[in-house]
Amino acid sequence: MTEVVLGVDTSNYTTSAALVSLTGKILADKRKQLPVPSGALGLRQSEALFLHIKQWPEILAAIPLQGQSICAVAVSGTPRPQAGSYMPVFMAGYSLGFSVARGAGAPLYSFSHQEGHLRAALSHLPAQPTADFLAVQVSGGTTDILYVSPRETGGYAVRLLGSGVDLHAGQLIDRVGVHMGVPFPCGMYLDRLAQSLCGKPYPIPSAVKEGAISFAGPATAAIRALDRGVPPAEVAAGVFRCISNSLEKVLRHSLKEHRTGTVVLCGGVAANSHIRTRLMERMRGVNFVPAAGDLAGDNAVGTALLGLDTLRRGGFLHGDNH
Repeated sequence: MTEVVLGVDTSNYTTSAALVSLTGKILADKRKQLPVPSGALGLRQSEALFLHIKQWPEILAAIPLQGQSICAVAVSGTPRPQAGSYMPVFMAGYSLGFSVARGAGAPLYSFSHQEGHLRAALSHLPAQPTADFLAVQVSGGTTDILYVSPRETGGYAVRLLGSGVDLHAGQLIDRVGVHMGVPFPCGMYLDRLAQSLCGKPYPIPSAVKEGAISFAGPATAAIRALDRGVPPAEVAAGVFRCISNSLEKVLRHSLKEHRTGTVVLCGGVAANSHIRTRLMERMRGVNFVPAAGDLAGDNAVGTALLGLDTLRRGGFLHGDNH
């Protein structure tokens, strides 16, 4: 019988569960996106919460729990590791994790979705960082530049240095993609369009002021360009260029204030090759640590590994351990 840690994450658009051994080996990683109606720009929290509950039987059926000894269950209970951070969708995963932990007589560890992204991005390193570092989490619901301090007990203390103030990077991509008529979420389709471009990206100015990033104006500019007949490939590449330029401005300022040369890239949008490549080419000398492509988007692997870290350190957590 293998001793394992179960990880659970229920984000805005993905139901996830993962199983890791006590040696850190990923034994199972199952995810399923929540279905979004054609032409829609997202889901209401009530809709997403219901869909998570509906998808759980399929997710759990794909996780080989029989014959395993569950030593701990780790859940994403909040969006960010900050007081007052809350979204209803995470209660679906928390409730399930609580039930499994009670049934197995195992401790329940609660982290934030953001911490799970960070840990997944760092999972390939031979040793986890003990010094502070910067991180960029870019997704459909987050555009955050972070100062991150690893906790001795597991997880991370996070301070926000910059963020999206109206739309997030993923929302910019999806608004433009839905206007083009491609399926939601639109990142993969716009990525293919941008890759097909032979000329230059359509110029979309970035809007950044003291760490505050605005993507509402760029979204309007991109949609107007499409309506004027600018080729979709040019606009798609321009959107990615705009996101990269916006992140670069905040990162350059943050790196001057905080003496660290390491920047972790995580979140589904951060997996985009155009954004990654441009940041790395224009910011040489910075030690970028990008999440592996399969672990950049929403997943429960990072959450499970956080649970394993805490278990290894004696099972004490900064707030939640039943």
